[in-house]
Formats: sequence, C-alpha cells, structure tokens
Amino acid sequence: MRYYEILYIVHSALEGGHLEDIIKSVDELLGKHGGKVESTDIWGKKRLAYLIEKQSYGTYILTQFSIDEPKNNLILETIEQNPNILASLISKIEEDELKKGSDDNVDKEVKRQEATAEESKDEEATAEESKDEEATAEEGEDK
Repeated sequence: MRYYEILYIVHSALEGGHLEDIIKSVDELLGKHGGKVESTDIWGKKRLAYLIEKQSYGTYILTQFSIDEPKNNLILETIEQNPNILASLISKIEEDELKKGSDDNVDKEVKRQEATAEESKDEEATAEESKDEEATAEEGEDK
C-alpha cells in the first residue's frame, strides 16, 4: 500500500455546500481509481502567490489517501477538467506522515465559512439600516 496526498485549490467563490460537493467529488474520484481517503483537511481561503485563471484567492484542501496501484496521472487529468479546481498536486508520503481524524475539519470549516458569510450579510443589512436611519434623521432636521 502506498500513501499520497493531493493538495488542490478550489475557486474562492465556492463556499458551504458547493465546497463540500467538490470535496466529495474528489473523494469519489479517488475511490473510483482504487484509493481510500485517509484524511481531508481544509486549510481555508488564502491569497495565491500569482494569478491562476484570473483569481488571486483560492481555498486550499489537502486530502491524504492510500492506494495499491497509483493512477496519479489519470486522477490529475480528471481533476484538471473540473472548472472549479484551479490547481492540484499529488505527492508521495510515508505512512507516519498521515494525519488521523482530520475529516471533522471539513464539516467544521464548511460551517465556519457559512457562519462568516451569514455574519457579513447581517453586517451589510445593519449598515443599510443605519444609512436609512441617518437619511430619515437628516430629512427631519431639514424641515
């Protein structure tokens, strides 16, 4: 059994359920080619060192997997066809480099991103309410 990790960068506009769907599709792809996902870790949204497909940010995801017969070229070719994945890289690792129990990070990160998105919507709504109140107050002063 050989161990590998794949690091891929997902389009930064995808969050929540869409991000989870991309992760599941990569996990299913690995399973289809005989691999078994050992752990998945979402590193989060980060600034890219250079533009990739006109994007300056991306969400980094690291998945470690085991496989008997590596078909890394087929896996990478299939991943390249997904327009939501900006870049990917597969590296060989040793068994002692495997992270245990990182799958919970996927759910936690998705929930954190959803909460952050909801907070920013609430802040925008509050800001608009404040502007409306200021406008109403200014109208009252003008009279």
